[in-house]
Amino acid sequence: MNNLKLEYNISEEDLISYFNQNNERFDLPEKRVVYNIYKNKTGNTETLKKTMNSLRERALNGENIMLLAKQNSESETRHSNGLIGTLKKGDFSPEFDNIIFNLEKNIPSDVINTKNGYHIFYVPDIFEKKKFEFDEVKNMLQLELSKQKKQDFIKIEALKLTPEESLTIPNICLLYTSPSPRDGLL
Repeated sequence: MNNLKLEYNISEEDLISYFNQNNERFDLPEKRVVYNIYKNKTGNTETLKKTMNSLRERALNGENIMLLAKQNSESETRHSNGLIGTLKKGDFSPEFDNIIFNLEKNIPSDVINTKNGYHIFYVPDIFEKKKFEFDEVKNMLQLELSKQKKQDFIKIEALKLTPEESLTIPNICLLYTSPSPRDGLL
């Protein structure tokens, strides 16, 4: 194997073909950073609605939604200041997707009533949909194709090995052990 030379050429046409075959990888959907405040439907419904509307008003008036979520939410997300995560369409139910992906940046949603409880969603960051062009990813494609060619070459050459040329892996532990007095090396 040591005597083998890896020779290959990746042409511009190869890169363009690879780009076209994998085009969907270079289409990034819109993503949104989403926070929420949640209250379970336990207790007096009218009190819950008033509490949630008050929290929404406080957020609209400039209070930090993350602090409000941490202090008031009954969701597990309260431990991360209300952060649900960075979401793309389809990560949530169609109903919540519709709400989240129609929110304006930095404006809390209306209070949303579901069978389980009440929600307020908040989107502080929007990452717009992005389609990368060939020239923007050409170097990455070159690296990927180069790696793929090397792997294919090694697989083909490994299949050509005869049993007497089989590969042995040295015991790495023996290479890094210190000599002991019984080895007669000290």
